[in-house]
Amino acid sequence: MSDSVLGQPGRGRGCYHWQGRVYHGAKAVAAAAGVSLNTVFRHLRANGNLDGLSAEVAGRYEWQGKFYRRQADVAAAAGTSRSGVSQHLRRHGNLKSLGVGVGRNNSRAPIPGQPVRVGSQKWESISALARVIGVSRPTVKRWLKRGDLERLQARLMAVDVRAAKRGAA
Repeated sequence: MSDSVLGQPGRGRGCYHWQGRVYHGAKAVAAAAGVSLNTVFRHLRANGNLDGLSAEVAGRYEWQGKFYRRQADVAAAAGTSRSGVSQHLRRHGNLKSLGVGVGRNNSRAPIPGQPVRVGSQKWESISALARVIGVSRPTVKRWLKRGDLERLQARLMAVDVRAAKRGAA
């Protein structure tokens, strides 16, 4: 049994051991772990100790290689609303294609002349994005309709690498 069990003899009731430190009160553990008080109590009921508390809750949502604790944090990084993130998770089960396309339902064809977002970057139109990455407008339109984030990001990274090489030369 771990030493993070509530109310161990000689340690005093309300003392919690988490990640090698002693905390007086569940509120202190919640604040240190960056979780709610209910999460601490739920974890204690389920496991009997606090082992693995931060690993269980930290980095719950992954978007573009970064981990976020809350949907609101993902929404702020992606430039969308929390309800948009929630809807995307319900529809797709992951955040892989969040922020790809022109908004609305990404399964629809992109609207010509409307701004296009890929991650946190934005272009005034599909044609502008196509010029930047060096492919045809219909190709970009097809990638956006499919939600092919990896292909778009690979092209954008290649453009950044070429620009960096020109700047260094």
